[in-house]
Order: sequence, then C-alpha cells, then structure tokens
Amino acid sequence: MKDDSRFLRDLQQRQAAGEDLRYLCFWGHQPPRIGVSASCFSQWYDAGFDIDGMHYRTAEHYMMAGKARLFGATGLLDTIIASATPDKAKALGRKIEGFDEALWTQAR
Repeated sequence: MKDDSRFLRDLQQRQAAGEDLRYLCFWGHQPPRIGVSASCFSQWYDAGFDIDGMHYRTAEHYMMAGKARLFGATGLLDTIIASATPDKAKALGRKIEGFDEALWTQAR
C-alpha cells in the first residue's frame, strides 16, 4: 500500500499559509429522485462494481471483505459479500476475530 500522507501534509501546510481551501461535504447514501448528488461519494452508495471476478454491492462491502481477508476470516467473507445492505456487511466486519486496529489502519 502506498503512503499518501504527503497529500495530508500538503493540505495542512496550505491551510496554515492561509489558503482558502474548498471542501465538498456530503452525507447520506440515498440517491436523489433525479440526477446525481454528492451522496454518490458514500461508501454505502448502491453502485456495485467488480474486481478480480468478485462483485461488490457497495464500497463498504469491498472494505469489509478486505478486512475479512486480511484477518483470515474466511468463514465470514462470503457472508459479507452476499449481504443485502452495507450496514449488514459492516456489522459482520465487526465480528472478525483477531482484529488489530494498527494493522487494519495500515492496510486500508
């Protein structure tokens, strides 16, 4: 995994220098009735995708599947991927045994 901390340091330096930074705030994961909104940036947004022949319903499913792989929770992996909703995938991800926050932070 590459170290992208230089981007954070750059932003911190720019802000400290007084630059007026622009932010895109978003919340929620439900699509609007018409068009696209910033909700599409949510990990819970329903926009499935495929990686290496595996289908993930949301980015949250992808993250929790990665967590299961990292900590050897093969029994939960398929259940996470098959979860109907991102909140169910997240709840299953919390059940992974042998979880190490430092390792997870480094890997994600």
